[in-house]
Amino acid sequence: TELSALLSRPIVDSLVARDAKGTIAPWLATSWTVSDDQKTYTFKLRDDVKFTNGDTFDATAVKKNLDHVVDPATKSLLAAQSIVSYESSRVVDPHTVEVRLKQPASSFLPALSAPYLGIEAPSTLADNGGLCKKIVGTGPFVSDTGYVSQRGIDYTRNNAYNSPPPGTAHQ
Repeated sequence: TELSALLSRPIVDSLVARDAKGTIAPWLATSWTVSDDQKTYTFKLRDDVKFTNGDTFDATAVKKNLDHVVDPATKSLLAAQSIVSYESSRVVDPHTVEVRLKQPASSFLPALSAPYLGIEAPSTLADNGGLCKKIVGTGPFVSDTGYVSQRGIDYTRNNAYNSPPPGTAHQ
C-alpha cells in the first residue's frame, strides 16, 4: 500500500533512485546494463553495504526480494504489479545479479526506485507480521517496533548508514 511505502522508505534503500528531474541514477546498484532485446538487466551492486541487522547486502538478497514480491503468497499486489514483466533473477557473483523479464518494460527501472521495492534483509521477508513490522533494510533509519496501530512508527538513526543515492541533500 502507499502507507507501507511511506513508512518503509526511511528503512529501505532501492537498487536505483530517481533524481529531481526523474532521471534514473545508481543507488544500491552502482551500474547496470540492458541486453539488446531489453529483457535482461545485469546490475553491479555496492560491496560496502550491510543491513541494519548485520547481514550483508548482496546479489542473493536482491534475488530473494524480487522473487518474494512476485510470489502470490506474499500478497504484495502493488509491488508485484509494478514489475509484472519480471520472470526471474540469477546470482552471477556476490555483487552481480541478472534480472530477466518476460518482455521489455520501460517501467522496470522506475519501478525499482519505488519504496515498495526497497531491499529488505532476506531474513525478514518470510513473515513481517503485517504492515511495516520487522522491516530490516540498509536505510538511514531503523524501527525496532515497526508500525503500531493507533500510534504510528518510531525511527532511530542508523549511525552506520553509508549508502545515500547520489545528489542527496542530506547525508
